[in-house]
Amino acid sequence: VVPQILLTFIAYRFVNYIVKTQQNHVKRITNDEDYKLFDINEESSNDIIIKKHKQLAMKNHPDKPEGDAQKMSIINETRDRLLKINEFKNQINEMNEILKYEISDYVGICVYRWLLMRIIQKLK
Repeated sequence: VVPQILLTFIAYRFVNYIVKTQQNHVKRITNDEDYKLFDINEESSNDIIIKKHKQLAMKNHPDKPEGDAQKMSIINETRDRLLKINEFKNQINEMNEILKYEISDYVGICVYRWLLMRIIQKLK
């Protein structure tokens, strides 16, 4: 049981390290200007990002008289970056759920089994 607890602790630390690494990566690639350009907040979903992208694309498409190809490329790059950030945030949330429930439940079960075994050994 003790090796199981040790392996679970190592797994917990590893998943926690991955979460922290991804959070740092999201902070590095996040730019406030992206959110200002799309007029959204950081909690916006992919659907809202795509909707705002379509609105901006309609205004700034190079085929329109007032369109601008350079601004359109900036809009496309911003959309890709925001979608990638949301993907990272979703992965972080999934890993946090694993940390909260699955690993902690497993550790709890292992400790509980270990305590039961100790109690049974003392009763013998």
